[in-house]
Amino acid sequence: MAPAIAALVAVALAAIVLARRPRSRAARTFAAFAASLALWNFAVYRFRVAADAETAQRWQLAVYVALFIAPALYYRLVHVIVGVPERRASGLVYASTLGALLAAALRFDLFVRGVTPTAEGWAPVSGPLAAVWFLVALAITAATFRPLILARRQTGATRPARPVVLLLLATAIRLLGPLVSFAGVLLLRAGVLKAALPPVVVGAMVLVGCLAAVATLDSES
Repeated sequence: MAPAIAALVAVALAAIVLARRPRSRAARTFAAFAASLALWNFAVYRFRVAADAETAQRWQLAVYVALFIAPALYYRLVHVIVGVPERRASGLVYASTLGALLAAALRFDLFVRGVTPTAEGWAPVSGPLAAVWFLVALAITAATFRPLILARRQTGATRPARPVVLLLLATAIRLLGPLVSFAGVLLLRAGVLKAALPPVVVGAMVLVGCLAAVATLDSES
C-alpha cells in the first residue's frame, strides 16, 4: 500500500501548491513533476497487485512513462525555482526523454522483457535498455546540481537561500534513493541480505516531493 499512499501524497502536494500559487510558473511546473510522481507510485502499486501477467505488463509501461518524464520535469523545476537559465546542453535532457518514450512505444521489450511472480507481487524482467535508462536518469539528476550550486553562490540579499538548500537536499535524495535500492537488490542476490530492503525509493520520493513543494512555495517564479 505504500506506493498508493505516496501517490495520494503527490496529488495532495500538487493541489496545495497550485491553490497557494495559482499563477506561478514554478507551481505549474511542480504540479507536472508531482503528477509524474503520482503516476509512478500508482502504477507501481497496480503493477504489484495485478491479477495476471498481461495486466502487470501494461502497468509496467505506465511505470516507465513516469520514469522517463520525471527526471526532465525535476530538472526543469529546479531551473525555474532558482532562476538559473538552462544551457544548450539541456537539450540533451529533453532529447533523451523523448527518445526513451519513442523507444518504449516501438519496442518496450527492450526495457521490460516480461514479468515474474514473487512473494511481494509481480516483478519486472529487465531488458537491455533498462540499465541504460537507469544511468541516464542518474546523469540527469546529477546535472541538476549545476544550477543549484550556481544559485547557492548567489544567495543573499537578492536571492533567498532556503529554496536552494531544500532543492540541494531533495536532489541528493533523488540521486541516493535509487542507488541504495539498486545496491540492496545486488546484496540480496549475493546472499549478503536475507530479505529485501523496504521500499526505499517510494519513501525517498515522498520526501523529495515535500521538499520541492516547500521550495516552490518559497520561490518568486
